[in-house]
Amino acid sequence: MFFYTNDLFLFSESWFADYENIMRITNQQWFGTEYTEMGEFALINIFGLFFKISSEMSLQMFGFLQCSILSILIFWIVKKTSVKTPYFIPFFSALLFLGGLIITPIDIPFIFKHRKIFSVFIIFFPILFSITEKQHYYKYRTHLIYFSFALLAISFLAFSSLLIIVLPSLLFLAIYDSKKSVKQKTQILFLFIVIPIITILGYYATFNYGVFNIPFFIRNSFIEISNFSKIKNLYFQHINIVTAVSLTAIAVIILNILIKRTNIESILISSLYLFLAALFQTRYYLIDENLFLLIFSVLTPIMIGISINNLIFNHVKIITVKAAQYLSSIIVISTVFILIFIQRPIISQLKNSNETNRQILATYDKIITNHLPYSFAVVNNEKTLIFSKYNHFFMNYSELNKEYLIKDSVFHTNKNKKDFLKNNPHTILPNSIFLFEILGVDKNISRVGFLTSKKQLKTNDSLLNVLRSRNREIELFTNTKRLRVYKIINKKNSCNIDKMLLYDKRL
Repeated sequence: MFFYTNDLFLFSESWFADYENIMRITNQQWFGTEYTEMGEFALINIFGLFFKISSEMSLQMFGFLQCSILSILIFWIVKKTSVKTPYFIPFFSALLFLGGLIITPIDIPFIFKHRKIFSVFIIFFPILFSITEKQHYYKYRTHLIYFSFALLAISFLAFSSLLIIVLPSLLFLAIYDSKKSVKQKTQILFLFIVIPIITILGYYATFNYGVFNIPFFIRNSFIEISNFSKIKNLYFQHINIVTAVSLTAIAVIILNILIKRTNIESILISSLYLFLAALFQTRYYLIDENLFLLIFSVLTPIMIGISINNLIFNHVKIITVKAAQYLSSIIVISTVFILIFIQRPIISQLKNSNETNRQILATYDKIITNHLPYSFAVVNNEKTLIFSKYNHFFMNYSELNKEYLIKDSVFHTNKNKKDFLKNNPHTILPNSIFLFEILGVDKNISRVGFLTSKKQLKTNDSLLNVLRSRNREIELFTNTKRLRVYKIINKKNSCNIDKMLLYDKRL
């Protein structure tokens, strides 16, 4: 609820740009002249179809879903490196990711903003760790097939992540993993070479805007223009945090090499963290700082948890299992109190906002998911026109004021005259009209949700009274202190999907 009431992503410029891309995916427009990678928007579209929610709602919820899954994934990864503390330190790492504003550059007001690099981690880490396990040939072959699909998905999500996350991980796996034969390691590296080539050829073959510029596409893949990170709240400079955690990563690798019981997961994450930290320090022109800040917002909590496990609990014999559990519980409880105390000024600056826009979104979701496309029209401000694309008709207030009563009279007078309607299709009204009235907005957020003028409210009341005098059916679809929506029904049981299925035309 805290994240929900402090969200600033909804109806921002970035939100509308992302929504436009989702609509392009819905209409099978996969590539454009701007070389935007569309895999993330395809995932959001699939998410909406799977849970049967509108594209608007799936876009708004996908970023929070990513953070939730990542927190579980962080818990799982750190747990794989835990010997004496199977729950407390993994929970500690997940807590740092979600609530450690002083060490992770996540911008809380934009936590609902989806990030493609988060999707990459969600897909890549589970399949990476699955192939590190010693397994029977047939099970390994199955995991290799899954790995192929995972690489293909990642290449469409963020091609740059293949170069800076996937390739280093596979190289480290080939060096450190003694469980794999040379043949198995060669198969993994071969897949890495083949999948990017297939991806590039796929882009090249389907690009309809001239010659596909491969160098520009790769360069563009590294840029995170619309994703947000925030370093102002960090208690230490971010480069100092990365350097300190890098030193613990070096210690973890050295310790695992010196002892006989090597933890492959610890070495993999530590090596990847060191590689990315070194790459970040080079300041190479391809390196987008915002992209790396998002990467470290995930890897830093994981690396801290792994370091605590490896350097303190797993290999210090004098710390028993029971003592480790007590000590780790103290670490978690202390961290919670420290985070609350230090981050209180940051959290107090956050204000509840965007309530009107959330109500608008919920109403649109209710309309779109329950009504047949192009069987209804929406009357609202012109800035909401984008919601009407590919789904329903749109009417602005000016058109409503000047033309609707005339059209209503003509249509209802001739609605049973098929020849007249066939010869005059412009007189046909949608089966239902949803009239939006915005009554209250947040002072610090305008965007889509701004007040409907008092003059327009009076005009709407006058128009509705005329329609009632003509015996038109009018329902109050939504009614809150901030938003009111009327439903004008021109053809009964011809718009709402449930009512259409249950309607008996013989009655």
